[in-house]
Amino acid sequence: MNIGNQGEQGEKTMQSAREEYIKISSIIDRYNELRVDIGFEPISKITLMMDIENADKCVPLNLDKLLEFKDSDFAHDMGGIITNMNRETGQLENCFVPRCKDHTAAYDKAFKQTAFDQVPSLSSEAKDLREASQELRNDGVKDTPNIGHER
Repeated sequence: MNIGNQGEQGEKTMQSAREEYIKISSIIDRYNELRVDIGFEPISKITLMMDIENADKCVPLNLDKLLEFKDSDFAHDMGGIITNMNRETGQLENCFVPRCKDHTAAYDKAFKQTAFDQVPSLSSEAKDLREASQELRNDGVKDTPNIGHER
């Protein structure tokens, strides 16, 4: 075991966590400033921190992109995260996907898997329809011609 490398790796992880915390704190401060500017009470920092961290687990977020957004896009994502977060399960609901979603291939794969896990009946319904369609074809029922699309 190479203790030196583990220490360096731990240092990078600690640095990464620190940077993420700073970004999330900046996001929270900006969002609460926007809320106060339009006449709303600020939301507790701990609530916003948990919402952002849980949203990032559901749909990986690009925090840099979120911070750089103009106010309208920033408010859309933050308001959507807060409104659609189920605080009992830690899941985003109502098919909300923030505009600051991280679009890397690995994240897309993880997101698609999570999305399909949330709708398990989709694949079974599609399978049932496919089987029913096949049964109709096997019973001698022919597909209707495309009327008006003859060549």
